[in-house]
Amino acid sequence: MGLNREVLEGQLERADAQLAACEKALAAAGVAQDDLSSNAAWRKSEAHRRQIRRRLRSSDAWHSRGASAAEEGSEE
Repeated sequence: MGLNREVLEGQLERADAQLAACEKALAAAGVAQDDLSSNAAWRKSEAHRRQIRRRLRSSDAWHSRGASAAEEGSEE
């Protein structure tokens, strides 16, 4: 069973904020935008954000499969 969409959206908001804070801190330290991918803290924040986005897409697909199965069952 997938996670609740609201829970995932909240996690995504926090991950986006964490990534933005990381980018701000690195910019203040003089790291160029093109060099972010070489920084471990940025990669970890970005990976966490990508993971949550994948969970959200997976949850959407899971719920849509359940809805289509319920529609097929009611047509008979």
